[in-house]
Amino acid sequence: MAIPPTYYLSFDTLDTRRDVTCSLYKVTTEFTYEFVNGGLDIGQGKWSRHFLPTPPGKSTAKGTGINWPMMRYSDVLLMFAEAENELNGPTAAAQEALKRVRRRAFDAAHWGQKVDAYVGQVSGGKDTFFEAIVDERAWEFGGEMIRKYELIRWGIYSDKMAETVEGLKELADAAFNGTTQYPDYMYWKVNENGDFTILNPNKRVVAPPDDTWTQQSFLLALHSDEFGYQEWVTKDWENYINGPQPGVVRYIFPIPTEAIANSQGTLINDGYGF
Repeated sequence: MAIPPTYYLSFDTLDTRRDVTCSLYKVTTEFTYEFVNGGLDIGQGKWSRHFLPTPPGKSTAKGTGINWPMMRYSDVLLMFAEAENELNGPTAAAQEALKRVRRRAFDAAHWGQKVDAYVGQVSGGKDTFFEAIVDERAWEFGGEMIRKYELIRWGIYSDKMAETVEGLKELADAAFNGTTQYPDYMYWKVNENGDFTILNPNKRVVAPPDDTWTQQSFLLALHSDEFGYQEWVTKDWENYINGPQPGVVRYIFPIPTEAIANSQGTLINDGYGF
């Protein structure tokens, strides 16, 4: 599943989690680097087999050599911060839990601004602190397959999907009109050490300094001359906003037919709406 560029660009550029979570490169079966398909195909970078000291080879499927984490300590900290805020507001204990997660995300030289000042800024009230928790969980757990269920739990699933679509449209329009501050194109190469390198991961540049860089569409890839926006931006997101029935979001799956049959009339999907 591709990560939308709205998520990639939501990170602070000094947040070390971004480039682990959002992969702008893919590794071929020959273990060479290639840039992803622009803003349409940002990969999930965590649990990459490419990080293994001895690559498992092209014949392997999805084995990473990394045990899937059922729960991480940062999850415990952020759940505590959220619960404490709901009960008592953004107390010192709730703020410290949020700070502990952010300290891991930023170099210690930036803690004054990115940890202490940031947490102080979002701790003015219960609502602003809650929004900070919503954001922090997005940055901390990207690619770990829990975001959907959190948005459902908070009752903001459909709103966040609609917000993402509008954000993607704005990025596409600005890139097409030449008014964006973000990368309309990215320039990449494999350097002399064999490392994948991007010239401008954070901002738009007019041209690379020399011809060793390869140009690749990034935000411009969201635009379509035929439809205005790629269908990935509009059509593919529709069911996440309205569902098959207008105004009804597919939050949960129906009970499987086999389970209904085995229940001998006890279970039904009445009221599910699909």
